[in-house]
Amino acid sequence: MKTYYCRIPPCSKYDIAGMESWLEDMAAQGLYLDRDGVFWGVATFVRGEPAALRFRLEATDTQGGLFSPTHDPDDDVIAFHQEMGWEYRGRFGQFFIYVTGEPDAPELHTDPRVQAMTFQALNKFQRTELSAIFWYTLVFWFFHGSVLFTLTVVWGLAKSLLLLGFLLSFPIVKLIALFRMMKLKRQLKAGIPMSHRAEYRSKAKWLYTGRLCRWCAGIFLVFSFLTLGADTVSEAGAVPMSEWNAPLPFATVQDFFPGQEVTPDGHMIKNEVTYWENFISPANYEYVEWSEVDNGETDWFYLRIWYHQTRYPWFAEMLARELAYSSAGSFGDRIVEQGEKSRVLAVEGADYAIRYYRYNPGIVLCRGSTAIRVQYDRTLENYYTPEQIAQIVLANLE
Repeated sequence: MKTYYCRIPPCSKYDIAGMESWLEDMAAQGLYLDRDGVFWGVATFVRGEPAALRFRLEATDTQGGLFSPTHDPDDDVIAFHQEMGWEYRGRFGQFFIYVTGEPDAPELHTDPRVQAMTFQALNKFQRTELSAIFWYTLVFWFFHGSVLFTLTVVWGLAKSLLLLGFLLSFPIVKLIALFRMMKLKRQLKAGIPMSHRAEYRSKAKWLYTGRLCRWCAGIFLVFSFLTLGADTVSEAGAVPMSEWNAPLPFATVQDFFPGQEVTPDGHMIKNEVTYWENFISPANYEYVEWSEVDNGETDWFYLRIWYHQTRYPWFAEMLARELAYSSAGSFGDRIVEQGEKSRVLAVEGADYAIRYYRYNPGIVLCRGSTAIRVQYDRTLENYYTPEQIAQIVLANLE
């Protein structure tokens, strides 16, 4: 019965000489790469007698991965290499792995210029991966816009920077690998054979540290996303408006109807205030109010406010523009629904002001370091124009 040993390679899958050297050193210790090769970044070995083996990585033009249509070379290719003394042992990403224990077995490639041709498809695949990342990012931005500033004021600067670094690490790693393979291909085209021995131990600790950081960051970010909408997003959490005693730095329904009787009612919609703080945005509120106003005629008014007092005016303006874009719905939503278009407002004292419509009308304002989004039911526009609503909101901003 076989005993299997799993190891994480101490070099990247595009470090060909390092990977070949590591597999040979493992064989010298009596650990032989199993027939499954390397799967999801983990190499499987079986115990045997120590032996001097040679390993070679052969670039392939088929995509490697769990859902790839082809995982192994064609049978005639495997048979051809066996005649040369090389046995197929598995796959590692974009490379087939061959091994031989025969000292006289010829190299798989004796002409560097011919070997360079095997990297053409590999380079094309690498460029396709980078292009896919670029186009996915562009399509997401086109339909949804940026979410960086909104996420930062809700999630905090540290987590947002961690997420940005985590996401950027993928194209950066792929870009480095592309340049490395292009450099190797130029070397081979110049007639210079590639080396099959490389020092990998000195770089292993940095590689393992980087992988561990990415895994930890990924797990942490996933759990943070899962709790993003929970009440624990703020220190105070959601507080019923009847229990909130501190002054609010923005307009409420009472400010739109001064001197008239305003009665909050939480039966249909919860009247509550959520407050939180972080470095980039020291004061943040999410406010929801559903109130009855007795002004001769009884009307009900819905008001929801997102208030962000940031540290920097430039951040507040970028946040306001991001809120305006996302509040009006994605590009696809606007095409399908054919709703009202956003309209820039001429509001004195505002650095930025826009009226949007998404299920309910709303406005987004920026003044100085403060960005605020106000969503209300259309009944309010029976009493005030959007410009007047914006002026009342600005008059009450702190």
